[in-house]
Amino acid sequence: MRWDHIAGGIIAVKQDKTGKRLAIPIHRELQAILATIDKTAVTILTNASGVPWTEDGFRSTWAKHKPAGVVFHGLRKSAVVTLLECGCSEAEVAAITGQSLEMVAHYGKQVNQLKLAKAAVLRWEQNEEQTKIANTIANTRPTRGKEGN
Repeated sequence: MRWDHIAGGIIAVKQDKTGKRLAIPIHRELQAILATIDKTAVTILTNASGVPWTEDGFRSTWAKHKPAGVVFHGLRKSAVVTLLECGCSEAEVAAITGQSLEMVAHYGKQVNQLKLAKAAVLRWEQNEEQTKIANTIANTRPTRGKEGN
């Protein structure tokens, strides 16, 4: 990815597999990281020699330094699951990952069921509380003062 793929807080990418073009807003944490990188090359990331990574070179270095339990091929799936767990719709996730709605739904089967169930109960409880307040207001009759005062 090149520096000229970034403009106005958006990263423009073209997927290798499908050729699909995506415009993805940059997350604030990524924006902060990008701001610390010297623009000494056309590409955003370079190897120790300061030249753009080859695909094989990047994968080889990734394999040596990757976080425990992380699989390079699984990064996009992890992103899908994380976005769905944050409450993003399948369409929103597909807009970021460039995947079909069917693939997002397939990966969505991995979403943390307990986390989603807790969120659903919280919404339910909040709705019940709002309903109780509305019912109380609706059922409150104005009091009339004593006649003749």
